[in-house]
Amino acid sequence: MRRPDTTDFRRRFRLAAGVALVAAGVFGAIQSVRSAVGQRIYHGTKHGFFVGTPALEVLPLSLVRNAAIDRAIASTDPTVRAAALAEALETAREGARRCQRAEPLCRENWYFPSLVAQLQLDAMLNVHDAETAADLKHTALYFAKKAIRLNPYYSLARSAYADALLANGEVDEALAYWEPIVDREYWVPGNHDMYARILLRKGSRKGGAAFLERAADERVLVEDPALRKRLANLATIFAED
Repeated sequence: MRRPDTTDFRRRFRLAAGVALVAAGVFGAIQSVRSAVGQRIYHGTKHGFFVGTPALEVLPLSLVRNAAIDRAIASTDPTVRAAALAEALETAREGARRCQRAEPLCRENWYFPSLVAQLQLDAMLNVHDAETAADLKHTALYFAKKAIRLNPYYSLARSAYADALLANGEVDEALAYWEPIVDREYWVPGNHDMYARILLRKGSRKGGAAFLERAADERVLVEDPALRKRLANLATIFAED
């Protein structure tokens, strides 16, 4: 019995496989370039670029912000102070713009939205306009949610999310979110710092004495010396009662 000629089939198969490999290689090359561009935007935001002007494009945004705040503190001229504070605020907005630009290029980078959420929270410290503060709060929560969706175990994403919830007045949500983290990772001192701060906020509301007492119980576990002292004073008050 004559065997069928498979030469043509093998040739077609090799051609199809070759085309598929080339297509996969082109797709991979495009994705790697996109990811590299996204990562460059992130590292430029966090660590600064090696070349370029002006400073907002060269330096890490956190350094730009700190320099602006220092100028505002050092100046007695209201115009200079206002301009410096406006520049500090612009770093938060610039970070948000960069993160939005980088997201479709490198979607798996949870470090970037964590950083941007923290930039918004830091900017709030020097903002007294209610509308601007509200915008920063909502932006911080938006990016913090993005970060924890990508990696719910990244510590900076978690703390930024909890702080953003507190900034937006969602204290119950912050407590419900953080309690399982403390239970699961009890040995991490920083978790107790956040837990104590949330309990203090919860305790500041009407009928919150029980939460203040729970916060005082955290005093031996927190890292922050100022927070530890505050909790120790609180414990003394409860002991006197």
